[in-house]
Parts: sequence; structure tokens; C-alpha cells
Amino acid sequence: GRQYQVSEISNVGDTVELVLEPIGEPMRYKAGQFVFLKFGVRGMSEPHPFTIASSPDESVLRFFIKNLGDWSEALGHRISAGARVKIEGPYGALPVLPERSASEILWIAGGVGITPFLGAACSRLPDDGPIPHLFYCVRTRQDAVALAELEQAAQEGRIVLHVHASAEGQRLRPDDIAAVAGPDALVNTHVVMCGPDGLVKSMRAAVRALGARDIHVEGFDIRTGIGPDLSRTIHKVVTLKMHTRDTQRRVNSRV
Repeated sequence: GRQYQVSEISNVGDTVELVLEPIGEPMRYKAGQFVFLKFGVRGMSEPHPFTIASSPDESVLRFFIKNLGDWSEALGHRISAGARVKIEGPYGALPVLPERSASEILWIAGGVGITPFLGAACSRLPDDGPIPHLFYCVRTRQDAVALAELEQAAQEGRIVLHVHASAEGQRLRPDDIAAVAGPDALVNTHVVMCGPDGLVKSMRAAVRALGARDIHVEGFDIRTGIGPDLSRTIHKVVTLKMHTRDTQRRVNSRV
């Protein structure tokens, strides 16, 4: 892993904003990728995966980490500026921006699921192809991280921003997406989603009904905030190993 140190850390509601600066050569990555963070602090040395919120053009790494457990809760209290952290990665290949021609780009984010889109939203230029429509779903506008930056990106023509606050009667509905889809619906539209399972499942059905076929989803792990949900894979591997050991014991018994 690469060595970084904390340059900024602050609380935004129940979310920690973490900015890391490299010690030596910065890591190269693409928008939408994630890394594992490992702090050299007792009780926080277990690696945790988080998606990078900064732009690949920046030398620093930026993260928004929601308080969802003991580790993330301790982060805001036990880590301060200057703390060392090991970065392992980058991993993943979420195509936030299309690699081939697309007529439209549609991003759907829920809560800290905004993270994969932040870097691309604030760094892409208005003439870099279709301007993405970003549907950002939060409980209240006060819960929306980096909202000022996203609003600035919208003013500069980098994105078209739609904020939906469910507690304020603005829950995202399929009709909201249909209203901006245009006459060709979502045919040849590059769709990327990241958020809670309920949001992703309902919106995936909605965009498919509107003709979308190029749909990409980032796994949302409720235990760590955002990143790949490895639980199923780990379960399968453990089961396989246990089965292998049991088989070996049976073989030894026969021998």
C-alpha cells in the first residue's frame, strides 16, 4: 500500500469528511474506484473499503464516510490531522462516465452513494459529451454532503442536479426520471446507480421500463458506508474451505 497522511478531517452531520495527502508519489486512479484504508491506530488497523470522492486530477484523496458502526464512529474522534494511513488499491471499475458513445448520462445516488460521482461531477467540462443528470436522494437537504460543490458544478454546466429530500416530500419517483428522459426515453443512455438496495432496485426497474439497457450499479455495503459488498463472496469461500476440511477429515478417517 501507499502511505498517506490526514490533512483534513471534519464532521458533516453523521458523516466524516476525510482528506488525505500523499507521502511521496500519489496514487493513480479512475473516477468511481475504491480503496482500503488502514490506520496505524490501535483498534482501527482493520482495512475498510471506501470509494474515492475526489477527482483523479487532484493529488489528495477525499472520502465521505457515514457513521454506521464502531469503526466509523471512532474515526471522527480518534483520528486527527497528521495521522498516517495506508492506502491499498485502487480497485473496481465502475464506469461513472461512458467508455463508448451515449446519447445521455443518468446518475442516481442515495445518501453517501453520491461519493463515486463527486469527482467526475466537479471535474468534467460542459463540452465533454452529454451533461449528466444527477438525481441525488437524501433524507433532508441538510444531510446532503458536498451539496455546495454540486450546486456550483451545476451552475457551471458540468451536471444537471436534481435533489430529492424524502423527509420534505420530494422522494424520487419514476415519473421524475421520465420527465427528463426526452422523447427517446432512456434508449442509449448510460445509467449509473449507487445507494441503498431499496432505491437501486426500484430505480433499476424504472429505468428499464423507460428503455435503459446500459445500467451499472455500485455495491452498497451498509456495514462500511460504501464500497464492494464482499459478504457473499467471503461466505462462499469460507463454506468451500470448511467443506474441503471436512472432506479431508473423512478421507483421513478412512485411511
